[in-house]
Amino acid sequence: MNNNQQLNKFTYPCLIGQQGGRRVLTISVTFTELFRVLAVNRQQHTLERSQRVLNQKRATAFADYLVNALSTKSDYIIPPLIGNIDGEIIVEPSPQFPGFGTVTIPMSSKIDLFDGQHRNFGILETCELLCNLDTQTVTVELTENLPCAVRQQFFADINGNASKPNAAINLAYDRTNILSQMVREMVESNDVLFRVTDFERTNITGKTPYWVSFKAFCDASGRFI
Repeated sequence: MNNNQQLNKFTYPCLIGQQGGRRVLTISVTFTELFRVLAVNRQQHTLERSQRVLNQKRATAFADYLVNALSTKSDYIIPPLIGNIDGEIIVEPSPQFPGFGTVTIPMSSKIDLFDGQHRNFGILETCELLCNLDTQTVTVELTENLPCAVRQQFFADINGNASKPNAAINLAYDRTNILSQMVREMVESNDVLFRVTDFERTNITGKTPYWVSFKAFCDASGRFI
């Protein structure tokens, strides 16, 4: 039995924060505990849940990312999962540091995500493909006992305010993309090209000092390979 799991409950060290007058708890959950801790809402109507329909391709793509990183001992990063816990939990702050403590979660409680379900399912899929993942963890941020309407609003807030990075900067930063990194080295080796290449934006306007987008270089180079 995992150290965090007792007969009918889980106990985790936690961070105790405040957002909008509500307590917010942050815990770290091992990959192998995740399926026991989090609920899965696949059957409910859209208006009765606070997450989108699962896109299995996205979940599998994230699993592929994790499996590749774990198999090759490469770096990987997982943004926090965010959800709400319904149930009678017990939070015990540290006497010395009240922002830290422990949270005890009964197994009868229900945790629904409103951000990160594809990461969650990707992790679960990874656990089916690889063994010995007890040391791998993901951060879970939790609100408490919120009604569905508030959880849906938080889903809308998170996704409505999210800004997808421009393709140019994503290509420039992606060290796993052999083509983009080859082009990056070529551009960086030429002082003139480096000064006139926009690594952050795809569209070049008359208001910028740049002449060409890094993405355009990558696209053009890809046609010759």
